[in-house]
Amino acid sequence: MRIGRLGLAVVLGIAVGGIASAQPIPEAKCVTGKVKCGMNKVKGNLGCEGKAAKLGAAVDPLCTSKVNGKFTGSATACMEKLDAKNATVPCATLGDGTTIAAKIDAFIADVKAELYTNPIPTGANACASGKMKCVTNFVKGILTCESKAIKLGLPVDPLCTQKAMDKFTGLALNKSCMEKLEAPGKACTLGGTSGDGATIKAKSQAFMDDLLCELLAQFPAVTQLNITGAAPSGNCGSTVGGPNPLACGLSYTGGGATTAPPTGQPVGSLTRLSATCTANDCTLGSTTGGNDCSDTGCPLGPYRPQPNGATSSCVLVKFTAGATGTLKRCSGAALVNYPLAANVTITGNATQPCPLCVAGLCDATASNPGAACTDVGGGASFECLPAGLPIPPFGISIPNNGTGSSTITDAGGIFCPGQTVANKGCFGSAGCTSITVKGSPAGPLSPGPHPATVAGAFCIPSTGNGVVDGGGGLPGPGASSTPDIFSLF
Repeated sequence: MRIGRLGLAVVLGIAVGGIASAQPIPEAKCVTGKVKCGMNKVKGNLGCEGKAAKLGAAVDPLCTSKVNGKFTGSATACMEKLDAKNATVPCATLGDGTTIAAKIDAFIADVKAELYTNPIPTGANACASGKMKCVTNFVKGILTCESKAIKLGLPVDPLCTQKAMDKFTGLALNKSCMEKLEAPGKACTLGGTSGDGATIKAKSQAFMDDLLCELLAQFPAVTQLNITGAAPSGNCGSTVGGPNPLACGLSYTGGGATTAPPTGQPVGSLTRLSATCTANDCTLGSTTGGNDCSDTGCPLGPYRPQPNGATSSCVLVKFTAGATGTLKRCSGAALVNYPLAANVTITGNATQPCPLCVAGLCDATASNPGAACTDVGGGASFECLPAGLPIPPFGISIPNNGTGSSTITDAGGIFCPGQTVANKGCFGSAGCTSITVKGSPAGPLSPGPHPATVAGAFCIPSTGNGVVDGGGGLPGPGASSTPDIFSLF
């Protein structure tokens, strides 16, 4: 598993063998019963999907209805039966059938999107059907190992989980299930996807971690979420008709007329959010004090350089109101609302748009040269003030800014209010009609750091300065993805 049974036990404050005791939790029987319910729903739904793929047909709604009816929704359904026994067989959670069903349905949809789409326009897809069975057996194998550990109050047996993993993917000479289907002359050589064993494995592990966390439902008290900018790598988005791919850790701005290149996000900067949690669900709010706060007037990271020839600028982004948001502790999925304004100073310095903090002092390009400063990464600071022409602050709203996917679309390339036909499109491409950026959740939030990516596609209004608007292609769209480290404590 991603964090393993031992790691999950630490997350949830459960005593496990070798740490505190070898006694199962009182809710063990109910938890393992609900895990079995979940396994059967996964098996049943993937079975329906596999049959459809094998035939090249749409999924039979009667098949899925039968599977889902056995899981939850009536007194005779599996989850409700276990809840009804709570007086004698205590459950860690009650009435969670709908929540768990949604998690399973999302996992099935995610796997399906990775492997195939029904109905198959080109006919049967034996590759996808076979891989559905591989996923079913993998989930069953891992969750069986987990259930045994929960019943005994012990860490999961690593030999048990490794056996399930080896059967699924990764062994040489085409001995694992996924690789067997991709071997010469086998199902996937005749059509379907290839080389996706590791991707499906990661999706499956994340799903199972989330499922177990939700069912065990034992959480330590926390009050704060720290979000720290991390070093970027890989790609986090794409466009239709515009530049591709969109790199992680960069902010892209403006319509088709922009000449501004994407800019890097601050690495190492910290933003503190308050966290008020009830079990898995946390409400995020603002904090005050210091440069890492998240209330009105707080900076979101240090000054950021925006090179663009004669209109090169130095930008400080500030909160115009308190941050808000939500967080799921089991999956690490977050949605954050940052009411922001950009404070732009045109410095005209294309080589070094922002002053640097060098050896603890602001360099000669600052309006306060020689002032004491703290280098928060790459010479960036909060203290070194840019010298140049200040532009009145303008607001930036980033809806759906979080660890999920964010998309804005317009068939004519007019994404934002006030965006002109002469500036249609995105990021220097007039033919752009859609922008998508993708975040990634942190996974179960045990003590310590957890990598995540927060992303959003949004609109940038006019700055009110014709020179900046012209060079920046504003009003126009924006897209950002920020690799971060989440720490909940």
